[in-house]
Amino acid sequence: MNETHFTMPDNLDAAGQLAFQTITTFFQERGLMSKDLCFFSPADWKARGEEYGLASKLILVYDGCSLGAFFSLDRDYPKYNRYEEMRAVLSKAGLFAEECTGWYCAVYPA
Repeated sequence: MNETHFTMPDNLDAAGQLAFQTITTFFQERGLMSKDLCFFSPADWKARGEEYGLASKLILVYDGCSLGAFFSLDRDYPKYNRYEEMRAVLSKAGLFAEECTGWYCAVYPA
């Protein structure tokens, strides 16, 4: 299991790799990378005993990280600028993110 921050999990398929690249490029271009973000493959997520997001292509944990507002309408309230910006970027790549329990999201093909 790879819990290293900003490291692409080893066992992602092509869609998972695209999701990782899209998200990290988005944050890097804006100087927004945070040591509090952590990425997991669905297989590694399942091995942790997690229940949600197992059919996704990538899991992104942002618990306690301000960058969670890019993936959660609740965290981005009342402006919704960050959430909509990420939604548009992922959509262009043929992806979407779904918040799972408030501290992480799962990324799926659109």
